[in-house]
Amino acid sequence: MALRYTRMTNQVENLSVEQDEQRARNLLHPQIIGHLNLANEVCSLIWRVDASFNDTRFQDMPEPLLVRLILLSRIADDLRVIQHLCLMGYSEQACALGATVFENAHTSVFIGTDDERADQWINHDDPKQSFRPVRQMVKENVSRLAAGDKDIQVDAEYDVYTQLCWFKHTNPMVQDLRDPNFWELYGTLRHSPDTSEQGVRQCWKVLEEVSRLGLFAAVETLDQDVPGDQRGEIAAMVEKMNPIFDELHKRAKDRWGTSRPFRGEW
Repeated sequence: MALRYTRMTNQVENLSVEQDEQRARNLLHPQIIGHLNLANEVCSLIWRVDASFNDTRFQDMPEPLLVRLILLSRIADDLRVIQHLCLMGYSEQACALGATVFENAHTSVFIGTDDERADQWINHDDPKQSFRPVRQMVKENVSRLAAGDKDIQVDAEYDVYTQLCWFKHTNPMVQDLRDPNFWELYGTLRHSPDTSEQGVRQCWKVLEEVSRLGLFAAVETLDQDVPGDQRGEIAAMVEKMNPIFDELHKRAKDRWGTSRPFRGEW
């Protein structure tokens, strides 16, 4: 069988890893700044939601709220890491971590204000099994919150998770050859910062999705638990983000159309 990949060092520019990552930052920052700013807004929203409970001791919190604040904190931290990964050109790694954001966001919304589910999450003691199957949580969350055809929306939402997991599980369909424009510099195998169109597209997609998921989880906590005297300020932050999502989504459609964001026919 013919060898599929060849690997070359960067013989042309002779850059160190740190220099190549800086090169990627310089090239990518102008192209993904809108998505980075959106992710910043979502992180700020999550931190503001969390701060609204600063005067409440953990011991005095209802278990569902405590669990959702734990998950929101993890979402915000992962979102920040995804921003840095995208900015350095590691879009595949960002997508892999994006699958974790998906899981935590839907877990948070699934638990909601349910005491029994929160208690089950806190006392979950099987490291080989997830708290709940992801599709089960997606189906219930969509059924409770979405309007229109539930089945179509469940499939569409779970499809986002499937695509992110392609990278999480190193699916051969996405662990593919580098953009041919970079072969002369880096060889054919993708193994360093990716500033190609494919890499930019993956950055846009994962940043948009994890920002949406972070907002999804934060808004549920806002609606259910944030004190009324602080709700208006935080709701205004949410309202400010809606046109940003619309604009970035339109830009993606104009640049790449509506085909799958990642390679493959699935």
